[in-house]
Amino acid sequence: GQEVAARMHNRGLSKRRLFVVTGRDLKPGILKQGDVDAGEIRQVNSTADKALAVIKLAAASQKDVELKTGQGTGVRLAETSA
Repeated sequence: GQEVAARMHNRGLSKRRLFVVTGRDLKPGILKQGDVDAGEIRQVNSTADKALAVIKLAAASQKDVELKTGQGTGVRLAETSA
């Protein structure tokens, strides 16, 4: 809410970012890294192998990111080219 908007305006800091993730049979829901909530899948494509997810930067900044859905399905950050 208002705290997030103030932090973005005054400091230019964000704690989460939108990522493309890949996996099998993806569904919207919570992503976990170990036992900790790391983000959330928001939208899945029609073949359920790619999705848009909002992920905490602390979780995404690790070299080998291992995320799982609530159902235990493995999820990876998609390779992106700029």
